[in-house]
Amino acid sequence: MKRGAAENSDTPIAKKQKTAEEKFLKLHENNYHFDIFSKLIFSDVAQQNTPAVALQDPNFKVVITNNTHYLTRDIPYTFQKNHYPGKQLYLNDDTPIGYNLHIPKGEIKGIFVYVYGGGDVKARKSLVKVPEVFNDLCVALAERGYAIVTLNLLDINENFKDQRLMSEDIHKRLHASINKFFETIKTDPLFFNHPRFGSQEKMILESLKNKKIFLMGSSFGGRTAVKHAELYPHTFDGYISFAGALSYKMREKCLIGCRKANDWLDPANDLSNIQDPILILHNMDDNQVNVKIALDWYKKAIKAGKKDLIQLFIIEKGGKANNRNLDGNGHGVTENLNYFEQMMQAIHSFVENDPYHIEVSEWRAHHYNILANKNYPSATLEQQFISYAFRLYMEGKELNDENWKNHFAPLYYALHYLNNCLDNHNFKDQWSKEFKGYFDKEIKNLKASGVLNEKVAKSAVKFYLGNYLSFLNETGMVKNDDFDNIQPLFESQDIAKQFLQRFEGTKSSMSFATYKFHVSALFLANPELLKDKYAHWENDADLQKILKDVRKKLEVKIKKDQDLIDAICQPKKQKLAGVNL
Repeated sequence: MKRGAAENSDTPIAKKQKTAEEKFLKLHENNYHFDIFSKLIFSDVAQQNTPAVALQDPNFKVVITNNTHYLTRDIPYTFQKNHYPGKQLYLNDDTPIGYNLHIPKGEIKGIFVYVYGGGDVKARKSLVKVPEVFNDLCVALAERGYAIVTLNLLDINENFKDQRLMSEDIHKRLHASINKFFETIKTDPLFFNHPRFGSQEKMILESLKNKKIFLMGSSFGGRTAVKHAELYPHTFDGYISFAGALSYKMREKCLIGCRKANDWLDPANDLSNIQDPILILHNMDDNQVNVKIALDWYKKAIKAGKKDLIQLFIIEKGGKANNRNLDGNGHGVTENLNYFEQMMQAIHSFVENDPYHIEVSEWRAHHYNILANKNYPSATLEQQFISYAFRLYMEGKELNDENWKNHFAPLYYALHYLNNCLDNHNFKDQWSKEFKGYFDKEIKNLKASGVLNEKVAKSAVKFYLGNYLSFLNETGMVKNDDFDNIQPLFESQDIAKQFLQRFEGTKSSMSFATYKFHVSALFLANPELLKDKYAHWENDADLQKILKDVRKKLEVKIKKDQDLIDAICQPKKQKLAGVNL
């Protein structure tokens, strides 16, 4: 059934959908805040003590594998009873295509071909995929009855540079290899037949010919999936990018000092070629591939007229990337069960072309682009303020004159203060005597007045919770990034003392970035610490003009957010009223 097709109103599915629509509109008519809307769109948001994702290893009926030219002695792999060596697949008789074809028991719903992400240039072999080694995303899809294919491609053997510097020749042959595998499994799945297979196994292979096939990848593999949609349209039935580096120009803005990538790798350069459905999955807290990169690509795709083909889904909190240190936080598949189930539902809706899918990609792009500016290195002061202020509005602070004076304006003053002090280019260097002396004096005055206490320290920790977990890990107070059980530590005096002690740091004991982080958290969480400066700022005509303009821009952002929500709700309201049935 095509999306939007009519459904008999007496069926159980239709009745269930009507109930959901009524709930949707009831919340809408009660002037709900954005956090409630998010709960509706994303199911139940993760609460404290939410269980972690716990998946069982899928029990495959058959695994067919051939990784000749990719496996070496230092890559551990042992054949199992249900593993069978497959025929070697080549591109033009000289380029090997390694593969692991996992066929689940029971009915096969479709096929997912998974492309690996990036890796250490000095350890390219770490990318090699062996049978039954997946991320949780692939495991969950296998549990749901999908055949899973992992590929090993020529860049593992031939590209000895950073993947962003991959030659055009290797890049072309990489995608040609993916297409070769697609054509083989789509038109001639019996190519993977084994002499020991009986009639039942052959029948299973033959049935793959009629199944939908999706190309999916993460990180650099997410880029590969989307780029393949541009290079080989009308092949795979759909494409899924998870944490993909989809816009290299935006990536350069998000990563200070990032090396420029080769143009032929950038999926943002050939958007007009997209002809097939694409699902973009990205973690809001990804500090390896900033969420702004995915949002920028989505914006460009919409501008290119591809709105009906692209779905966007943002996961609030990601997991650790495999084999990475703290820099990989948020880049992996979420370990939170609620968020994981929401992501799997988004994939299911995309793959099944769910006729009851509530399309909210445009709202997500607007909503999360505002929030993402909080951690966007190239964000202007105005963008930073609107991001923080928008969050205040989501938490229930209406944008009236009283709240503007007591909450929004003080937040702007704190950002103004930090931008002028921490990024003051008059200091000879970041750890100059002038800089350290200035803040030593500020902190000393706050201590003397008694306002720099454990209460404000705890507020600062809560304010930057996601970022602060890395600090807690470094200090040994938290052994793992345990978001869901961190709340009791908020009331710990040790946490407050640890935070306050950071201001005793010197150039040798703490980096400038760490010092800047703690100063920012302190004043943004507690802008009232700057009250003695308010009178000066309130009498600054130029600053007040800027503040007036930024309030108008914030109002515009909020109105657009509400308008996008209304646009989602209106068709449902009309349907329940008997219009357009």
